[in-house]
Amino acid sequence: MNVLITPKKLSGTVAAVPSKSELHRYLILAYLAGRDPYSCLPGGPVSDDVLATAEGLAKLRAENAPVTIDCRGSAASLRFLLPVASAVLPSVTFTGSARLAARPVEPLLAALETQGFRFSSRTLPFTVTRDAVPQSPVYTLPGGVSSQFVSGLLLASPLTGGVTVRLSSPLASGSYADMTLSYLRAFGARAERSAKEAEPTASSEQTPDETGPTAPAKYPVFTVHPPVDLTFPENLRVSGDWSNAAFFLAAGVSVTGLDKASVQGDKMILPLLAELRGKDNASLAPFAIDCSDIPDLVPPLAVTAAAYRKDLALTHVRRLRGKESDRIASICDMLTALGAKASAGEDSLTITGSAAPLAGGTVDGRGDHRIVMAAALAASFASGPVTILGAEAVDKSYPSFWEDYRKAGGEFRVLS
Repeated sequence: MNVLITPKKLSGTVAAVPSKSELHRYLILAYLAGRDPYSCLPGGPVSDDVLATAEGLAKLRAENAPVTIDCRGSAASLRFLLPVASAVLPSVTFTGSARLAARPVEPLLAALETQGFRFSSRTLPFTVTRDAVPQSPVYTLPGGVSSQFVSGLLLASPLTGGVTVRLSSPLASGSYADMTLSYLRAFGARAERSAKEAEPTASSEQTPDETGPTAPAKYPVFTVHPPVDLTFPENLRVSGDWSNAAFFLAAGVSVTGLDKASVQGDKMILPLLAELRGKDNASLAPFAIDCSDIPDLVPPLAVTAAAYRKDLALTHVRRLRGKESDRIASICDMLTALGAKASAGEDSLTITGSAAPLAGGTVDGRGDHRIVMAAALAASFASGPVTILGAEAVDKSYPSFWEDYRKAGGEFRVLS
């Protein structure tokens, strides 16, 4: 689906959709607590990613029958369901989209192999088999690739009688691992994260014989203590999605249903927007935002900088190259197509907001939901019409996005 947007300032109020990140965790733990995952889905449109998780969980009820779980394009579904499903069944096959097959999963496979899980291939599609379910396993993972690897192993802990997850490098997007701990606690598990991560020093470097389960903890250690007996929390409610709301908040639209006390790291969008909008470009100090814990805020922050003609450096963004698209390249191309100036460094994205205002043009959504939403945000500030190719990509996380865009005063028509 391609859409043509007529520039118009957005306003008014929209309701936040349920958090996709929280829903994945909620559905998995609800299943492990004996609930039908479909009965736990919220009302209204459900994102493709969340449906992939719900469908995968439903298939696990087949017990020992041959089971294939199609994760579609959802990396969270794959990385969460892999440890869970392989503990439920002695053999299960995973498949997904071509883009998902290209996204990182090797560190999770390697960690699971240390506990006796076997894989038919290192990339999708593959079948995972095991002889026995490990009890209270100890895993070691790199922390800088994806916190979803940590979360997947933690979510499987009710099936493995507890778990310890140690990190061999600094943790990125740590708030998402903390979200997993929060949900485990809500379901009755004793789950914790060790003391705050410390920067490595030359004197604290581990030697080869100091990397086992008893090695000194240089990085966070996540533990779910046995026994792990889950109880479904009847009053627990999934909160609104700050990641998706960020695009409307950046456009000046009020969003209801957001919890400022949420465990979602992307609630940082509010103070960051306030700081970015108020930043004086004449200041001698360059404005930079460390995005290591808020990668999903990079697209709306980049567009906001371009819209408000502010110079901005977004740092620690390297991991965005492995998202639904090479998101750094996609953002640069989107802003360039609309007349702004953006450039990518090895681990940074720089917006030269003072270079040129946003204009009309055509943006390829690259099959990436956040690029499509970012382009729609940019269109609300542009001086001319904006065409977005592949606008249906929003279904991955926000299927009602275009409906809400129109509620906020956006004007567009579907071209095809």
